[in-house]
Amino acid sequence: MAIKRVIYEWTMIASVGAALALSTLWVVSKVFDPETYHFEITTARSLRENRYFIFGNGDLTICNQIDVDASGNACALILSRTITLKDLVRGDQNTHFTIPGFGFDYYSNAPLASLVWSVRLSLLVPVALLIIVAKVFRGRPTRLWIKKRSVASGAIQQTPAPPV
Repeated sequence: MAIKRVIYEWTMIASVGAALALSTLWVVSKVFDPETYHFEITTARSLRENRYFIFGNGDLTICNQIDVDASGNACALILSRTITLKDLVRGDQNTHFTIPGFGFDYYSNAPLASLVWSVRLSLLVPVALLIIVAKVFRGRPTRLWIKKRSVASGAIQQTPAPPV
């Protein structure tokens, strides 16, 4: 029981710490620092393209191609052209899906075998999930401790069955 309690407590502590770090990063990127920061992860040659992680404006964007403007800010390359019947016949695909806090863009050009995609996630989404995890694990150590203490002190008594 003691190991279980320690695991619950440290899960709660790590969740709260990560939620505070992400919420601070969200506030800084949204209010104080309008620039974007990106870094590139080089992949194997078989994948033919690198992965980019872009932090900025309260979002984390993961994409395979970026567009850098004159001021040096990076953003995901999003091709938002409309697909014509001719494009559909040759196999092009264009998908755009957005809900609050999440966005997905995908464009595939069949003749060139090129693919452009990006996934955008608001930093508040993992903050909310981490707070839920912390809330779930918050009550468990105290319940385990109270249950163990009451069993050890003999506080749990069986009540007799009612007469028939």
